[in-house]
Amino acid sequence: MGHPGWNKDIKGLHLSLNSEFKNGHSPWNKGKKMPEFSGKNNPAWKGGISKNKFYNRIFLYNQRFKEKYGPLSIEIIQEVYEDNIKRFGILTCYLCLKKVKFGEDNLEHKIPLSRGGTNDKANLDVAHRLCNLKKHSKTEEEYKKELQLKESEVLR
Repeated sequence: MGHPGWNKDIKGLHLSLNSEFKNGHSPWNKGKKMPEFSGKNNPAWKGGISKNKFYNRIFLYNQRFKEKYGPLSIEIIQEVYEDNIKRFGILTCYLCLKKVKFGEDNLEHKIPLSRGGTNDKANLDVAHRLCNLKKHSKTEEEYKKELQLKESEVLR
């Protein structure tokens, strides 16, 4: 017949959806409150510092990144989006000047970090995800010149 709560079918044993413990048996943790095992209560807690070399490298890289390019806080991002809406009246891509739909937006560095840009509010704006990908590591001026060349070639 099998274990209570288990149904046997062609593929093997499967737990039935309405299984219950029978004959007075109850689960080992019934009525017990489980301790919270996150953060400091976790037995593997190491005081917040990982002994993992890979994690330490990433942590140090992030610290150097913040020192070199400046912090990028949620407040700065919010100001960039608000300024874009104030400037254009609606969320607009600063590269192609078309409306940006929700979920198609990216925070864009006018001067890329790889070319000496920073995370200052003046260097940030909102762009379409595709415009951002096309721009890649070009400056705003280089990208707009490239767009003009492509448009003039199409018109010929």
